[in-house]
Amino acid sequence: MMSIDRRKTEISWLSTRNRVGEMLLAQVKVIYESGWTSDLRPFDVYGEWPVSTYYDGGKYLGLCNLYTSDFDEVMETIRSRDDIVDVEVIKKVTHGDKTTATLIERESDIHEPPLFRLREAGYMPLPPVRLEDGWQVYDFILENNQDVAEIVEILSVYGTVQTSRISQGFDPQIHPSPAEWQELVESITPAQIELLQTAIDHGYFETPRETTLEEIGDELQISKTTTCNHLRRIQSTFAKFLIKYIR
Repeated sequence: MMSIDRRKTEISWLSTRNRVGEMLLAQVKVIYESGWTSDLRPFDVYGEWPVSTYYDGGKYLGLCNLYTSDFDEVMETIRSRDDIVDVEVIKKVTHGDKTTATLIERESDIHEPPLFRLREAGYMPLPPVRLEDGWQVYDFILENNQDVAEIVEILSVYGTVQTSRISQGFDPQIHPSPAEWQELVESITPAQIELLQTAIDHGYFETPRETTLEEIGDELQISKTTTCNHLRRIQSTFAKFLIKYIR
């Protein structure tokens, strides 16, 4: 028989699950007129902040992923701000006219930042905070519309606010970010894409297999060993990308 403690645990979990299903998922967008993100409205740029922090009463440190076709102009715009202490590019990948970059940004003289005010009021946005067309976009799990109104009131002190989506219930879904997906796509070379497409077209991944590594290599005029090594590398790249979402 199921133990009493186990039954209590399962009842508690089910109760929490049902309550979450009754909550609101709200998306709130803000244009911070005094911040550098609003200066990026003229450019083609998408961004994410997977992590950030405030310290020493007015300093900010953030890790930002940017995806843009206007990289040089975007960086010049960010660095031209007086409140930006430093922006360090720690990773940059360019494919065609698109650039994916990871930045560490440091700012100073920030007093009562919006996220600090939100946290004081008991609201924590779901990560990551996003940048879309100059708007900073936050997702919240909330109990009712009154919570949405309070968040809008807090953020309205800092700029223009929109509630772009409010839906009943929360069903967690995991999606790769556009920046991460672009980085994955750009890590696969044209030769590897051709190899993968050839393997798919000739039924290499079917059960049973309809072709061999040697036959694929002959098609592409490369050795069986080279074919095997490249195909394993492609599979490893995709597997490492997917496993963190599957888990």
